Amino acid sequence: MSQNTEGNSETFHKRAVEDYSQFSQHLRSCLQFTFAANGGAALAMLSCLTAVCTAKDLNPAITVASLLPRFALSVAFFLGGVFCAVLSLFAFTVSKQYWGHFWEDNALQEKVDFQKLFAQKGERFSKAGFILLVISAILFIPGSVMAVLAFLK
Repeated sequence: MSQNTEGNSETFHKRAVEDYSQFSQHLRSCLQFTFAANGGAALAMLSCLTAVCTAKDLNPAITVASLLPRFALSVAFFLGGVFCAVLSLFAFTVSKQYWGHFWEDNALQEKVDFQKLFAQKGERFSKAGFILLVISAILFIPGSVMAVLAFLK
């Protein structure tokens, strides 16, 4: 992307304002996704353990001792997903700030150059954010599998 073009200062400024405002959109989406999926699943597992502890007419094969090892591993996957999502949130936020700085710099200089440091850092943080978001989503799968396997032991 070594594109150098002359441009309009007002257009670049509008682009900078748009990028600055979009980072809050990433923040909200990331938080909703991760805390609803991974965090909600971890809380559901705690509720299940509480129900097992307090149930009176429960299958004798289902005990806290039998569920705990796989539930602990499952919760570790879910919390790892939450951690990756928080890192993803950070990466997207920083990326949008760098892109905002990039367009603001272009507005002041009236020249677009994607080789500038702001553009390069913005692109790197954006890629890191997507990778972390995918890892977060993937960690939901082994966490769910471990939770189900706890009952199949």
